[in-house]
Amino acid sequence: MGIGLDATPSQVSLLFTGCLPVTAVAMLVVGRVSSVLGAKRTLVAGLAIIVLFAASAGLSGSIDGIVGFRAGWDLGNALFIATGNAAEIADAARATVQAHLDRLAARGMAADGRILTSVGDHAAAGRALARHAAAMDAQLVAVGRSLRGSFVQFADGSLTTALTRDAACTVVLLEPGRAPRPLTEDAFAELRAG
Repeated sequence: MGIGLDATPSQVSLLFTGCLPVTAVAMLVVGRVSSVLGAKRTLVAGLAIIVLFAASAGLSGSIDGIVGFRAGWDLGNALFIATGNAAEIADAARATVQAHLDRLAARGMAADGRILTSVGDHAAAGRALARHAAAMDAQLVAVGRSLRGSFVQFADGSLTTALTRDAACTVVLLEPGRAPRPLTEDAFAELRAG
Protein backbone atom coordinates (compact mmCIF):
# COMPACT_ATOMS: atom_id res chain seq x y z
CA MET A 1 0.00 0.00 0.00
CA GLY A 2 2.73 2.43 0.96
CA ILE A 3 4.68 1.74 -2.24
CA GLY A 4 1.92 2.97 -4.56
CA LEU A 5 1.58 6.18 -2.55
CA ASP A 6 5.30 6.59 -1.89
CA ALA A 7 4.53 6.48 1.84
CA THR A 8 6.76 5.51 4.73
CA PRO A 9 5.66 2.72 7.11
CA SER A 10 4.90 5.31 9.79
CA GLN A 11 2.61 7.22 7.40
CA VAL A 12 0.75 4.02 6.56
CA SER A 13 0.42 3.28 10.28
CA LEU A 14 -0.87 6.82 10.83
CA LEU A 15 -3.55 6.15 8.21
CA PHE A 16 -5.03 3.39 10.37
CA THR A 17 -4.32 4.60 13.91
CA GLY A 18 -3.95 8.37 13.74
CA CYS A 19 -7.65 9.01 13.35
CA LEU A 20 -8.67 7.20 16.52
CA PRO A 21 -8.34 10.39 18.60
CA VAL A 22 -10.77 12.10 16.20
CA THR A 23 -13.31 9.34 16.80
CA ALA A 24 -12.76 9.41 20.57
CA VAL A 25 -13.25 13.18 20.84
CA ALA A 26 -16.22 13.13 18.47
CA MET A 27 -17.91 10.43 20.59
CA LEU A 28 -17.89 12.86 23.54
CA VAL A 29 -20.06 15.39 21.70
CA VAL A 30 -22.29 13.10 19.63
CA GLY A 31 -25.06 13.07 22.27
CA ARG A 32 -25.20 16.86 22.28
CA VAL A 33 -25.24 17.00 18.46
CA SER A 34 -27.97 14.37 18.32
CA SER A 35 -30.08 16.25 20.88
CA VAL A 36 -29.93 19.35 18.66
CA LEU A 37 -30.35 17.70 15.25
CA GLY A 38 -32.40 14.66 16.26
CA ALA A 39 -31.35 11.05 15.76
CA LYS A 40 -32.49 10.74 12.15
CA ARG A 41 -30.72 13.90 10.98
CA THR A 42 -27.57 12.95 12.90
CA LEU A 43 -27.52 9.52 11.25
CA VAL A 44 -27.98 11.09 7.79
CA ALA A 45 -25.33 13.74 8.51
CA GLY A 46 -22.90 11.06 9.69
CA LEU A 47 -23.51 8.98 6.58
CA ALA A 48 -23.10 12.02 4.31
CA ILE A 49 -19.80 12.91 6.00
CA ILE A 50 -18.58 9.32 5.62
CA VAL A 51 -19.42 9.28 1.88
CA LEU A 52 -17.93 12.74 1.26
CA PHE A 53 -14.65 12.08 3.04
CA ALA A 54 -14.28 8.48 1.80
CA ALA A 55 -14.72 9.67 -1.80
CA SER A 56 -12.25 12.51 -1.20
CA ALA A 57 -9.72 10.08 0.29
CA GLY A 58 -10.15 7.79 -2.73
CA LEU A 59 -9.50 10.68 -5.11
CA SER A 60 -6.53 12.01 -3.15
CA GLY A 61 -3.15 11.35 -4.69
CA SER A 62 -1.05 11.64 -1.55
CA ILE A 63 -0.79 9.83 1.74
CA ASP A 64 -1.15 13.14 3.62
CA GLY A 65 -4.42 13.84 1.81
CA ILE A 66 -5.73 10.36 2.57
CA VAL A 67 -4.84 10.67 6.27
CA GLY A 68 -6.58 14.05 6.46
CA PHE A 69 -9.71 12.82 4.72
CA ARG A 70 -9.66 9.69 6.88
CA ALA A 71 -10.00 11.92 9.96
CA GLY A 72 -13.17 13.46 8.50
CA TRP A 73 -14.40 9.99 7.62
CA ASP A 74 -13.97 8.97 11.27
CA LEU A 75 -15.97 12.01 12.39
CA GLY A 76 -18.83 10.70 10.25
CA ASN A 77 -18.35 7.22 11.70
CA ALA A 78 -18.63 8.61 15.23
CA LEU A 79 -21.87 10.42 14.41
CA PHE A 80 -23.38 7.45 12.62
CA ILE A 81 -22.34 4.61 14.93
CA ALA A 82 -22.89 6.33 18.28
CA THR A 83 -26.30 7.68 17.28
CA GLY A 84 -27.35 4.30 15.87
CA ASN A 85 -26.29 2.55 19.07
CA ALA A 86 -28.07 5.13 21.23
CA ALA A 87 -31.29 4.71 19.21
CA GLU A 88 -31.10 0.94 19.61
CA ILE A 89 -30.54 1.23 23.36
CA ALA A 90 -33.43 3.73 23.67
CA ASP A 91 -35.76 1.31 21.85
CA ALA A 92 -34.79 -1.49 24.25
CA ALA A 93 -35.32 0.85 27.24
CA ARG A 94 -38.77 1.84 25.96
CA ALA A 95 -39.73 -1.82 25.65
CA THR A 96 -38.55 -2.47 29.22
CA VAL A 97 -40.49 0.51 30.60
CA GLN A 98 -43.61 -0.56 28.71
CA ALA A 99 -43.31 -4.09 30.14
CA HIS A 100 -43.13 -2.65 33.67
CA LEU A 101 -46.12 -0.38 33.01
CA ASP A 102 -48.10 -3.34 31.65
CA ARG A 103 -47.33 -5.35 34.81
CA LEU A 104 -48.46 -2.46 37.02
CA ALA A 105 -51.64 -1.99 34.97
CA ALA A 106 -52.42 -5.71 35.29
CA ARG A 107 -52.31 -5.21 39.07
CA GLY A 108 -54.67 -2.23 38.87
CA MET A 109 -52.01 0.46 39.52
CA ALA A 110 -52.02 3.65 37.48
CA ALA A 111 -48.55 4.53 36.23
CA ASP A 112 -46.96 6.56 33.49
CA GLY A 113 -43.48 6.08 32.06
CA ARG A 114 -41.21 8.00 29.74
CA ILE A 115 -37.74 7.42 28.37
CA LEU A 116 -35.65 10.57 28.13
CA THR A 117 -32.98 10.26 25.45
CA SER A 118 -30.56 12.77 24.02
CA VAL A 119 -31.62 15.42 26.48
CA GLY A 120 -28.35 17.33 26.31
CA ASP A 121 -28.52 19.13 29.66
CA HIS A 122 -29.27 16.23 32.00
CA ALA A 123 -29.56 18.41 35.11
CA ALA A 124 -32.20 20.57 33.38
CA ALA A 125 -34.05 17.38 32.41
CA GLY A 126 -33.99 16.29 36.06
CA ARG A 127 -35.48 19.61 37.15
CA ALA A 128 -38.13 19.37 34.41
CA LEU A 129 -39.00 15.84 35.50
CA ALA A 130 -39.36 17.05 39.10
CA ARG A 131 -41.76 19.79 37.94
CA HIS A 132 -43.72 17.24 35.87
CA ALA A 133 -43.95 14.89 38.86
CA ALA A 134 -45.28 17.74 41.00
CA ALA A 135 -47.84 18.71 38.34
CA MET A 136 -49.00 15.07 38.15
CA ASP A 137 -49.11 14.90 41.98
CA ALA A 138 -46.82 11.87 41.76
CA GLN A 139 -46.06 9.98 44.93
CA LEU A 140 -42.98 8.28 43.50
CA VAL A 141 -40.57 8.68 40.60
CA ALA A 142 -38.37 5.72 39.65
CA VAL A 143 -35.22 6.27 37.59
CA GLY A 144 -32.61 3.91 36.23
CA ARG A 145 -28.93 4.29 36.87
CA SER A 146 -27.06 6.09 34.13
CA LEU A 147 -24.39 4.27 32.19
CA ARG A 148 -22.63 7.57 31.55
CA GLY A 149 -19.28 7.96 33.22
CA SER A 150 -18.39 10.44 35.94
CA PHE A 151 -16.65 12.83 33.53
CA VAL A 152 -19.70 13.09 31.25
CA GLN A 153 -22.03 13.53 34.25
CA PHE A 154 -19.76 16.32 35.49
CA ALA A 155 -19.77 17.98 32.05
CA ASP A 156 -23.52 18.09 31.47
CA GLY A 157 -25.03 17.39 34.87
CA SER A 158 -26.76 14.51 36.54
CA LEU A 159 -30.47 13.99 35.95
CA THR A 160 -30.78 11.90 39.11
CA THR A 161 -29.05 14.44 41.36
CA ALA A 162 -31.19 17.33 40.07
CA LEU A 163 -34.37 15.25 40.26
CA THR A 164 -33.68 14.10 43.81
CA ARG A 165 -32.88 17.64 44.94
CA ASP A 166 -35.97 19.22 43.33
CA ALA A 167 -38.66 16.50 43.57
CA ALA A 168 -41.36 16.83 46.20
CA CYS A 169 -41.98 13.06 46.10
CA THR A 170 -39.83 10.00 46.75
CA VAL A 171 -37.24 9.19 44.08
CA VAL A 172 -36.21 5.54 43.73
CA LEU A 173 -33.14 4.29 41.91
CA LEU A 174 -33.59 1.09 39.89
CA GLU A 175 -30.51 -0.92 39.05
CA PRO A 176 -30.39 -4.30 37.30
CA GLY A 177 -29.93 -7.10 39.82
CA ARG A 178 -30.52 -4.92 42.90
CA ALA A 179 -33.56 -4.11 44.97
CA PRO A 180 -35.00 -0.60 44.38
CA ARG A 181 -33.80 1.93 46.94
CA PRO A 182 -34.83 5.46 47.85
CA LEU A 183 -32.22 8.03 46.94
CA THR A 184 -30.80 9.81 49.95
CA GLU A 185 -27.52 11.59 50.61
CA ASP A 186 -26.12 8.29 51.96
CA ALA A 187 -27.19 6.45 48.80
CA PHE A 188 -25.50 9.13 46.64
CA ALA A 189 -22.30 8.85 48.67
CA GLU A 190 -22.34 5.08 48.16
CA LEU A 191 -22.91 5.46 44.41
CA ARG A 192 -20.07 7.96 44.07
CA ALA A 193 -17.70 5.71 46.05
CA GLY A 194 -18.69 2.54 44.15
